[in-house]
Amino acid sequence: NGEETLFDIETERLILLHQYIKQHSIYIFPELSERSLLFYTKNLQFLWKYQIDEPDVTINFRGVTVAGDSVVVVKKQRIKDSFDSLYSVEGYNILTGNKLWEIKNTPFYPCFNIGPDNMLYSIHYQEDTLFVEKIDPVDGALTKHEIKSGDFDSHTRISPSTAALYGDKLYFTDNRWKSACSIGVIDLNTLK
Repeated sequence: NGEETLFDIETERLILLHQYIKQHSIYIFPELSERSLLFYTKNLQFLWKYQIDEPDVTINFRGVTVAGDSVVVVKKQRIKDSFDSLYSVEGYNILTGNKLWEIKNTPFYPCFNIGPDNMLYSIHYQEDTLFVEKIDPVDGALTKHEIKSGDFDSHTRISPSTAALYGDKLYFTDNRWKSACSIGVIDLNTLK
């Protein structure tokens, strides 16, 4: 609308590109260390800080999702070795910072899409089987559904980061070895 606001924020490290949550009028500022998030109101009043203290754990700002009426979902990554990580997913009240729930040590890399039912959806491909994970952002209840297909084989390479949700359809790509990529679609009503 043509208005400009200048402001200062005290941080321990530099800040990455912020996210503005319009429905709550809240800014989320991630610090460069990938270990903390700062929450501010639209009027730039400090609300709370999310901080990780474990030395081998980081957050991915792309892993921060706002869902439901007032839940911010944060994905943490614990690196086990150079080829393997464990992930945890936590839900907090976006206004107060109160922790609502946690799902610990998931082997899948969660990349969330918010469905028309306000649930969080992610896909996970393992051992020639595709799974759709659904998380209720209010209480953290996790439901896992197996998706069967005759098209999955040893050349299938499905990454959760390729999933996109439009309406009640979850789209993903199969970055296959030795052949052209393909696109898959899952109907969230039938889970087929």
